[in-house]
Amino acid sequence: MNEAEIEEQYKREGWNRYEKGSTPPERARGLFEIIESHFYMNSKAPSLATYASHWLWANQGRYDRRVVDLLVARYPLPSRPRIQRGYSDWDSYGKPNYEIID
Repeated sequence: MNEAEIEEQYKREGWNRYEKGSTPPERARGLFEIIESHFYMNSKAPSLATYASHWLWANQGRYDRRVVDLLVARYPLPSRPRIQRGYSDWDSYGKPNYEIID
């Protein structure tokens, strides 16, 4: 398996844990695995903690709030986001190469 395949497998495992977890902490662990797999595909992001806070900002409202609140307590939302809403690409905020639909 190459690196990209390993990251995709890790992301699938995260989705499985998030979707099938019976408690918010267990589901938060799955969501963090998803965030972590995206981080490793964004080599320009400065650190996992920084990336996680920006990813959580960009993906607000998409996941169970109880789960997200657990992660936001550890990775506070940024005041100057670097990821466009609904996306996971570092430094995409304000420079989208796609149409934004509000």
